[in-house]
Amino acid sequence: MMPARALSPLALASLLLAVFVVWFGYSVVLPVLPSFILAADASLSAEAIARHTGLASSLYTLALFLFAPMWGWLSDRHGRRTVIAAGLFGYGVSLLGVASLGGIAGLYGERLLSGLFAAAISPVASAVVGDSAPNEEWRARRLAWLGMAATAGLFLGPAAGAAAAARSGAQLAFAATAALAIITAIGSLLLLPLHLPSAKLRPAAQDAARRRAVLFLLALSLVLGVAVGVFEVGLALRSDGVLGMGATQLAVLFAECSLVMFIAQAVVFSPWFKATATWRTIAPGLAIMGVGVLILPWSNGLLALSVVVGLVAASGGVLVPVFTYWVSLAAGPQQGTNLGSQVAAASLGQGIGSAIVGLTYNTDLVTGAPFVLAATLLVLSAVMSSSAAGRLRDLKPASQ
Repeated sequence: MMPARALSPLALASLLLAVFVVWFGYSVVLPVLPSFILAADASLSAEAIARHTGLASSLYTLALFLFAPMWGWLSDRHGRRTVIAAGLFGYGVSLLGVASLGGIAGLYGERLLSGLFAAAISPVASAVVGDSAPNEEWRARRLAWLGMAATAGLFLGPAAGAAAAARSGAQLAFAATAALAIITAIGSLLLLPLHLPSAKLRPAAQDAARRRAVLFLLALSLVLGVAVGVFEVGLALRSDGVLGMGATQLAVLFAECSLVMFIAQAVVFSPWFKATATWRTIAPGLAIMGVGVLILPWSNGLLALSVVVGLVAASGGVLVPVFTYWVSLAAGPQQGTNLGSQVAAASLGQGIGSAIVGLTYNTDLVTGAPFVLAATLLVLSAVMSSSAAGRLRDLKPASQ
């Protein structure tokens, strides 16, 4: 067994900034996409602009699903630092391309390439933490910090994008985020260790118990992704199209979601709770999210929706880092491969959830059909997890 090499504070800071940058870059673009598309082709109708916005966003999620496992696999065999730096450089260059070239075709290309390179960051950063963990409490808290960095990026990005677009147009949002990504890539090359613990290690086969644990957690990540996709798109459609709320009120709801998730991530792996006991949160977390998703179609007004958002965000803020922690614990030397697969499963689920809303929203078959379906999946998963999650407590850190 190779002893874990502790990360320096500067190396850890570079990981947190890398995760922040890609999620900030994802969300900073969201409010400027419609104006960017309109500027590229002023003849487009409102329906066409909405269609292009949705398709461009879905390309990003598709790229995460397709390429996160590949980047994780490469990092297991060739080291983490190279993969993280390449991901950040590629991410920055792809954003610079759309800022320079413009056009709808350029936007589609940028979203695909940005997703491809962004897929390298979160799973491989988590793998660095898994490689370097001297104990399980350290692993858990640093993984939670990575989740909080992503949430902070999602929270700050839309406001920054809207401000940039108001001052100098959508191009500024792309260019500024690209510069930040490239600067962070240089910092990663300078600050991350040259020889990470698994860089020269040929991944060993996982035993059957660990494989089953990882597959179980991947399945739960897929279900959680479906629920998040249904919730995010459904919340936007209901608050705007049904309840007639303005963009400001919707922004308040999404800001609440980010803040609650940030707090939940900070609490679940705080010194108040033992990391190795967090498997107990899985079943109740899934059930609580199921309740929140189920009552969303019947929630009227900002206060009622705020309660729903709080339930979903709190449970999601607990479940996401808990799943990541247990996948990391079960992965052993194959940190990158397994954590990349988890990102892929969650991204696939989110894409499926968004599509479900689009296909079944306002259907006459069942009132609130997509929400009923997502809630059913969550509750069934909670029931199965009530016994299966207990097996996670027997996992011990694998030799690395």
